[in-house]
Amino acid sequence: MSRNVPISQYFNSDTKAQFRSLWQALFKCERGCEVLRAALRQRPYFNIKAAFAFMDRSNYGSIGIDDLRDFLANNGYYATERELICLISKADRTGDGRITFNEFVDEFQPKLGY
Repeated sequence: MSRNVPISQYFNSDTKAQFRSLWQALFKCERGCEVLRAALRQRPYFNIKAAFAFMDRSNYGSIGIDDLRDFLANNGYYATERELICLISKADRTGDGRITFNEFVDEFQPKLGY
């Protein structure tokens, strides 16, 4: 479409509704994650260093896809390869396919102060 089209007419009504629903779902998911982050932080015996070390089964100082797969499976969740890749890429700021301790902390610390 031309850039001269008014933004209000750029998408048809079905596309606008789906786009709005997508944003609503993303916000709802992020709110839920933030509530969980805050709840973890409030747990008196939760230690983020110990949690990271427990997940770093390979002792590389970072969590790889195999570490994540094993951790999830040991806790009753059997993720697909695609899900594992998405989880790693969400936290992996450097793009090396592994989650460092700093990336882990960034992902699991509350961000919005709920």
